[in-house]
Amino acid sequence: LGMLYLVSYIDHGNIGNAYIAGMGEKWGITSNDYSWAITTLYIGYISFHW
Repeated sequence: LGMLYLVSYIDHGNIGNAYIAGMGEKWGITSNDYSWAITTLYIGYISFHW
C-alpha cells in the first residue's frame, strides 16, 4: 500500500513537471486546459481516496 502512495505522489509531481518542460506546447494544451485537467484529476483522486 505504501508503494502505491509513493507512485501516486510521483505521478502527481510529474504532471506539473511535464507541463513546465514544454509538453503542453507540444500537445497544444493551453494553461486553461491544464488547469481543468489538474482540477479533474484531484477531484477524482480525493473522492475515491476516501
